[in-house]
Amino acid sequence: MTTGIEKDFHPGDIVCREGDSGEYIYILKKGSLGVYKNDNLVSQYNVPGTILGEMSIILGESRSASIKAITVSTVSVIRLSLMDMVTNFPSFTVKILRTLAERLKDTTEELSLSVVDHHPDDDL
Repeated sequence: MTTGIEKDFHPGDIVCREGDSGEYIYILKKGSLGVYKNDNLVSQYNVPGTILGEMSIILGESRSASIKAITVSTVSVIRLSLMDMVTNFPSFTVKILRTLAERLKDTTEELSLSVVDHHPDDDL
């Protein structure tokens, strides 16, 4: 079953907490949201249509990070199971897969730029 509402958040409001169960997907309508891991800002999103919170639904795990409003923000909060998403919303599922792949690509690029060339022989 899929249900959703639009909700407004003010700066500092918590959209979801790290460790909470992940039954909802969030779609940014306007404003700016931050993703926090252990209270450290790791990403920020301000493009309308950005999907957040999808990892918990796909993995069936608790939230791996918190999402907080940075500015006044409007968010669609949608309760959705993985099977419901795949069965009833295939184009939305494809969008989520592309979003995840793009984020993984960006993270890989960032990591590759921060890694110092290290050879095991250097330790000898």
